[in-house]
Amino acid sequence: MHRTKFWAIAPLTLLGLSEIALQSSSVMAHPHSHNTLHRGYQEQITVLTSSSSSLAQLNTELLGLTNAERQKAGLPPLQFSAELSKAAQLHAEDMVRNGFFSHTGSDGSKISDRAKSAGYLYSYVGENIAAGYSTPAQTIRQWMGSTGHRRNILKPQYQEIGFGYVSDPSSRYRHYWVQVFGSPR
Repeated sequence: MHRTKFWAIAPLTLLGLSEIALQSSSVMAHPHSHNTLHRGYQEQITVLTSSSSSLAQLNTELLGLTNAERQKAGLPPLQFSAELSKAAQLHAEDMVRNGFFSHTGSDGSKISDRAKSAGYLYSYVGENIAAGYSTPAQTIRQWMGSTGHRRNILKPQYQEIGFGYVSDPSSRYRHYWVQVFGSPR
């Protein structure tokens, strides 16, 4: 049996951008408590828990790189959000598990739906996705080179951020990255 690790960080060459500014009236949390995902019948995927030192290192590096770009633009730093990271991580896992690259989840969900399901009450929410690069620095550089992604990173209305990352050597792009931005209500 082939084992692939998902790096649950909660928080490239292909890019996607989704930004939604919505007023939320109610939110229902949707807890995901399983530590093992199954893809097909032949592959088991192991999810690292939040106690992982790799998880903390990736969160710290991604947060630092993102906030360095905001600082260059004279913007305040974003604060880490566990709820936004949950939304980001679950979407990264969904893309790998179901073999797609899109802002729309395999269940038809949008970032607004995923943030609500993760328990995040927001006034604004947005998302950057990327696939292909293996390091946070490469991925942040790629996003900063894209007008829409850069706009999300530098949007003054955003106050919080979460990250998702999955590495699966057997998948099409191998590395999948998700940034979810938000402003709480």
